[in-house]
Amino acid sequence: AHLTQCLQPTKEVGKPIEELCGAAEELDSNMQRDILAVQLLSELSAFPSFERSAALQKLIRKTWLFHEDGAVAEAMRKGAEAMAAESYAESELHFASATRLDPSYAEAWKKLASAQYQQVKFECSIDNLEKALAVEPAHFGALSGMGLSLMSLKRYREAANAFRSTSGVHPMAPGPVLNWALAMFQQVAFGVGEVLIPFLPQWGALIVTGMILLDVAMGPKLDWASALGASEVPVLSARAQEVRRTLPDGSIEVRTTMRRLTRTGESLGELRRLVEQMGTNEDRVDISARLLDELASADTPERARTIAGLTWDAWFFHEDEDVRDALRIGGDFMDEGDLQRAEGYFSKAVLLDPKFPEAWNRLATVHYLMQSYDASLSDIDHVLALEPRHFGALSGRGSVYMDLRQYDQAAAAFQDSQEVYPLSKSTAEGKKFAEDLQAETGARMAQDKA
Repeated sequence: AHLTQCLQPTKEVGKPIEELCGAAEELDSNMQRDILAVQLLSELSAFPSFERSAALQKLIRKTWLFHEDGAVAEAMRKGAEAMAAESYAESELHFASATRLDPSYAEAWKKLASAQYQQVKFECSIDNLEKALAVEPAHFGALSGMGLSLMSLKRYREAANAFRSTSGVHPMAPGPVLNWALAMFQQVAFGVGEVLIPFLPQWGALIVTGMILLDVAMGPKLDWASALGASEVPVLSARAQEVRRTLPDGSIEVRTTMRRLTRTGESLGELRRLVEQMGTNEDRVDISARLLDELASADTPERARTIAGLTWDAWFFHEDEDVRDALRIGGDFMDEGDLQRAEGYFSKAVLLDPKFPEAWNRLATVHYLMQSYDASLSDIDHVLALEPRHFGALSGRGSVYMDLRQYDQAAAAFQDSQEVYPLSKSTAEGKKFAEDLQAETGARMAQDKA
């Protein structure tokens, strides 16, 4: 098992609820949705009051439901109506349709899992919750749903981990803490033997009562995420952590770190087979996420290089032949130095599928070569909104900032890339070079002032 990180920039926390509600009302793109969701999750993890926490939770759920594509939004609406009418099989069809229309839409996978849970399809529910968490690791609804599905399968220790992770993202929610307590108790009882099973309701009630009393006594001072501690059992989970730093202009950048825990160590032959058998964009999303987990846990440079190459192969895949051709022809022109024509073909790929991360990344690359740095940074933002662990885009951001002589920003970008691809020699060298130049610049400025 290996802990991997997905870094996304956020703004300072503490914004008025009214301002956040206004931002939610003005959403008109999926990119805006994702940026706002990160802001709201940062607000939620900052231990607000119970009243503010409840308002944020409601606002986050509303934000996650937004989708710019009318067809996807309609499928989600029909699925929700079927769920409300307890027509779970029908709702499953609608939510499955939404995932096919946009495999990168976390809320669609989560709703599909909920419909399957209601039909006692617990294994299917877990599979789809993993897909939701691959896209949005801090989805507290998916994490809690994972715990409930695992509980139903009597996988109590893993369920406890899922509920613990939910508390890490949503510290003020009492439900996950109580569920964690029940899961841990049932794990103990299950391990001792069935002789204790008849007493579970009584002991469970005592545990729940104790947890509620402790919660009332300690209130917001009690950090459940820390109190529950880490577990040695490797299951899919997520945690939020903030890293703050002061930028040269005096503003504060807050980064929310989302950590995912997955099982790794698959053979290279099996990983290569998975890439070769990709047939849909949904396959690309699933397999690239798997490869990135493997990349972060690679124990030798040789294994890391092979997995990185397979990841690039996965990223370049697209089920639409026209998109593939646009990317291929654009790449040929870029290799020949014909940057204008390369830009045209990469732009065509973006227009054909705005949700294709590699089209945006190729466009960012050609804009960088054309020294159109603002355009390149904007393209990179699009890449990372779709694939936050795109180590090529993160390193590309570092290269842009190096050319702009913003060495602190460049070092931060290379660090982000290194979190995804720890054994990348070129990224490590880029980070060190940027740090050295930043130190040299700082020393020179200090000398000039003296």
